[in-house]
Amino acid sequence: MKLKMLKLAISCIFLSLLNSAFAQEVVPKKFQKIIKNFANADDKLPWGEKNDRAPKGLNQFGKIIGLWRVQNESMDRKGNWSQPKTAFWAFKYIMDGYAIQDLYLKSNDGILGGLTQIRAYNRNQNNWTIKSISFSSSLDPMDHVDFVATEKEGVMIMKGQDKTDNKLRISFYDFKQNSFKWKIEYYIKELEKWLEVGRISAKRMNLNDFSMTE
Repeated sequence: MKLKMLKLAISCIFLSLLNSAFAQEVVPKKFQKIIKNFANADDKLPWGEKNDRAPKGLNQFGKIIGLWRVQNESMDRKGNWSQPKTAFWAFKYIMDGYAIQDLYLKSNDGILGGLTQIRAYNRNQNNWTIKSISFSSSLDPMDHVDFVATEKEGVMIMKGQDKTDNKLRISFYDFKQNSFKWKIEYYIKELEKWLEVGRISAKRMNLNDFSMTE
């Protein structure tokens, strides 16, 4: 009983933040201009291009370059999962094709929200340094979080700590040509286990017409 109450209390602290960060509906028309500007839509290569001299490890995240329509779910304070909410996620090459930037867009009652991340591959360490900056809210648990990411058996695993030193683990997995999955977990020290609190299912989109790619 005590463990169950502890789990609920801890999850309430973190998950109330995640609800605001990951579970909002997005109206596509509102974000078309932002995403097209981010992508340099008038360019022949709107998402940039990997530099021929860049390390092969850049392909680990390079395979999700482009635009994605995502359905995200988050756990509420009672441990129940929310209904899927729509958002948009775009990835492009930057820094002359040596790094990757992404832009995640959502809507909170008509107010623009989201975050951007810079992903740089470290050739010598065979891992990634990732900086996350939120423009949604100072309460966003992803705001100004530094991650280190590695690839293990086809899964990209990002590890970091939030502003209050709580351990975060994010996984990109089940990669296919036009889809991938994502989840975020918190480490509950008292229980010595990871607790999944958010998950995403992404499907590739076409930039020009904002239609789904089947």
